Amino acid sequence: ATAPYVELNPITQVFINSTNVKGRHTIKLGLNMEWQLGGSTAVGSANAGQFTFSATPVPAGSGTVQYDQAFANFLQSRASTFTQANINTAGTNHTNIFEGYVQDDFHYNSRLTLSAGLRYSYYGSATSGQLGSNYSAIKVLNFDPDTYSAAQAPTIDSNGSVCTVAPCVGGKLPNSSFNATNGMIIGGQNSPFGQDVQATPAKNLAPRVGFAYDPTGKGTTSIRGGFGIFFVTVTANQAKFATSQDVPNVSTPIISNVTFENPGGGTTGSSPGALQALQIHDPGSYNEEYNLDVQKQITQGIVADIGYYGNVGRHLFNNIDANQPLAGAYVSGTNITAGSVTAGNSAKLNQIRPFLGYSYITTQAS
Repeated sequence: ATAPYVELNPITQVFINSTNVKGRHTIKLGLNMEWQLGGSTAVGSANAGQFTFSATPVPAGSGTVQYDQAFANFLQSRASTFTQANINTAGTNHTNIFEGYVQDDFHYNSRLTLSAGLRYSYYGSATSGQLGSNYSAIKVLNFDPDTYSAAQAPTIDSNGSVCTVAPCVGGKLPNSSFNATNGMIIGGQNSPFGQDVQATPAKNLAPRVGFAYDPTGKGTTSIRGGFGIFFVTVTANQAKFATSQDVPNVSTPIISNVTFENPGGGTTGSSPGALQALQIHDPGSYNEEYNLDVQKQITQGIVADIGYYGNVGRHLFNNIDANQPLAGAYVSGTNITAGSVTAGNSAKLNQIRPFLGYSYITTQAS
């Protein structure tokens, strides 16, 4: 069970739509402005601790299968690891939407109508916000590869762990210039984008064209077609995940070889932490939609209709690992050989990730 979870997403919206007829032109104009604030709180559960139990080796000659050993360790309160965030937090972020459009339906004659329009959409990236005293006021942040410095990367030993004290496993030496927040940018502090933590697309122009034609002039046949671009708003959830999970806002240490009675009494691990991130230069997601349709009245009350409709998504966002080892890195002189990496020792990959000091970096990218 978890503590009560509360989420609020208040929106203030102002919109104006106007239609004007000028001779053979029907002109439509409109504006839409939205100020959005979203946040959540889960007192007592957002930073709930988590134990893991591993299957210890089975004694020689025993008939016990190994997976039973993990359950046996649970019954005896012998956990492999314990992890817990240092604070109970859930991110709150603020976004803005500003849009405007103009459209002209030109009635060329009684048989042909032409339509053309243009819509502009500005979807602001997430910035810091606060809903109230019960909600977190932590700053929105992100990982920016351009601000990451290899000179400030930690030494990663041959086990894939961060080494800050000599001797390091494998013979390497610690890096005295190690920066634990290397590459992290915070809105309003060190971000090159001011209060934002990513570049916001500002050229989201979406044209639309269409026509309606009566080839016979009898009002029984209609040919219609159109094409349009439609920009897509991107959820701010990833910004909330980054704000409420990443360093330096939150620290989530992993402690090994602990018991239920003393979860903090083991050995604090030094494995590189994972990050949640946003694509720094987001090109903006949009759909291209098009159609061609023919309608024919057969008899009174019966209409035949055939059409072709399609759409193509461009720059649609998805989550990727921005810190996945690059092709060829496996033969760069490490102790990683072909076929040697398994689920049990995958931490070794931390030696060859592009951004040393972090494990996977889940990035919302398009």
